[in-house]
Amino acid sequence: MFSERIRRPLGISASELRYAPVPRTLRERTAPTETGRQRERDIALAMTSSSDDPASKPLFEGPLRGVVHDGNALFLGGAAGNAGLFGTAAAVFRLCSALATDGLLFTTQELELFRRPLGRSPTDIRTFGFQSGAAEQAPAGPFGPHSYGHVGFTGTSVWIDADRPLVAVLLTNRVHPRWTDAPVQAWRREFHALAAQLGGGARS
Repeated sequence: MFSERIRRPLGISASELRYAPVPRTLRERTAPTETGRQRERDIALAMTSSSDDPASKPLFEGPLRGVVHDGNALFLGGAAGNAGLFGTAAAVFRLCSALATDGLLFTTQELELFRRPLGRSPTDIRTFGFQSGAAEQAPAGPFGPHSYGHVGFTGTSVWIDADRPLVAVLLTNRVHPRWTDAPVQAWRREFHALAAQLGGGARS
C-alpha cells in the first residue's frame, strides 16, 4: 500500500524511502541508533519492581541499525503510525512536499485534515497524524501556528508550512550510542528559523 499510494507516485525508490525495516543490504547506509535500546528499558524498569519482568532483558546487544527504535512499533512488526519510516533527507523532503501541495498525492480537503486541529490537551494540539504548530510545546518557531509536523524520539523531525509552501527536514541522532537529555526542541526551533529565513522570511 505504501509503495503504491506514496512512494511510486512520487518517483522514489525503495532504497530511498521505505515504511518497514531496512533490508540487510542497505543497513550500512542507515544511521545507527541506541545500543541495546537502553532508554526504553530504563523507563520500563522504573515501572516494575520484578527482575523477572521482560523489560529487564535486553532486546538487542548492539546498536540498532535499520530497525525501528520505538518499542511499540517494533512489536507491531517494525512500523506503526508513530514510527518506522526510513529514508534519505531528500526522499523525506519530497514526501513532505506532497503534504504541502494540493494535487501531488492528496486533495485540498485531505490536506486540510493535516493542518486543522482535531485534539487538544493543556500543552499539545494534534491534527490528523501531526502536531499543530499552535501547540505550546511544538517546535514550529517562525513556521507559525498554522504549520504542522512530526518529531521523532531519536532526534528527527519534519515541519511543514503549506501556505508558503515550506518544508524543513531535520535528521539528527541524539541516541547513538546512548540517549542523552539534549535540548532538541530548542535546536529544532533554531533550525526552523534558519529554514524560514532561507525560504522567504519569518511570518509576522
